[in-house]
Order: sequence, then C-alpha cells, then structure tokens
Amino acid sequence: MNCMVLHNAFAQISTNILSEDIRDIRGPVHIPNPWLWIIYAVCGLVAAFFLFRAYHAWRNRALIRVKPPHEIALERLQYALTLMTSDRAREFSIVVSDAIRFYIEDRFQMRAARRTTDEFLHDLLSNPSSPLTAYSTSLEDFLRHCDLAKFARWTLSMTDMQSMYESARILVEQTKPDEKNTDK
Repeated sequence: MNCMVLHNAFAQISTNILSEDIRDIRGPVHIPNPWLWIIYAVCGLVAAFFLFRAYHAWRNRALIRVKPPHEIALERLQYALTLMTSDRAREFSIVVSDAIRFYIEDRFQMRAARRTTDEFLHDLLSNPSSPLTAYSTSLEDFLRHCDLAKFARWTLSMTDMQSMYESARILVEQTKPDEKNTDK
C-alpha cells in the first residue's frame, strides 16, 4: 500500500507540474509604431491651428468697418467729377442724382432711389417731421435740374455741372450725422 500511496502522490505532483508548464496560446503582442504617434501629433497641431484661425476670424468679423452713407455718397460724387465733361453731362447728372438718392435712402430710411422726383418730393413735403424738410427747396431744385439733363436731354454747361456737384456735396456735408453721436 505504501507503494500505491507513493504512486498517487507522484502522479498528482507530476500533473501539477505539467499543468503549470504548458499554458494556452496568448494573442499577438502589439508593437506600437513610433511614426503613428508623430502623425497624431502633427494632425493635432494642424487642427489646433485651424481652430485658432477660425476663432480669430469669428472674433474679428465685428471689427470690419462698414462705411457710413455719407462716405459712400461722397465717394460717388468724387467719381462723378471724372464724368464732368460737356459730352458726358447726362451720365454726370445720373451719377450725381443716384448718389444723393441712395444717400437719402440709406441715411434717412426714405424711399428715394426708385421713385420719380415728384413722388419723392410729395412724400417729403407731406412729412414735416422729416429732417430733410429744411432742405426741401434746395433738394427740389437739385433733383429737377438732374431730371432735365437725364430725361429732357438738356445740355449742361461746366458751371451747371459744377453747381450740381457743389449742391450735392453741401447737402451730404450738412446732413451727415455728428461724429460725436455715431457709434465707433
């Protein structure tokens, strides 16, 4: 019996030793690629750069200055000076008239650009609270003078064109908003 016990003990010990010695197959060991981390870092930097640029573009969009109506009108009048020749009198009167009409529309929120002179003046005179009421006679003379050159093909002399330009420029200068009251 001694032999049998010994044999059982030996069999149990050999089974324990063999079971620890032979193990199941493990999965493959992943060896990281060092270039992959460099690619990740470069992509992250590029994304950060574009986010930075987009943020600054969004933040600076409010800093873009919009020209006030009087500056636009004065630029259009300055362009009209290039047309101040006797053979381009009709074009000159159209540009000067449009400059004033668009100025009135943008500055005073009154429809003036796509209306006849009579319609515009009728609305202007029917509204005594309009800031343009004080300029109604000079504005009427100016617009009728422009209409003569535009529609009746009335020939303008250089002094007529100079007078039209000056009256338009003076109207813009006198009705532009005060620098103290404007934003920015």
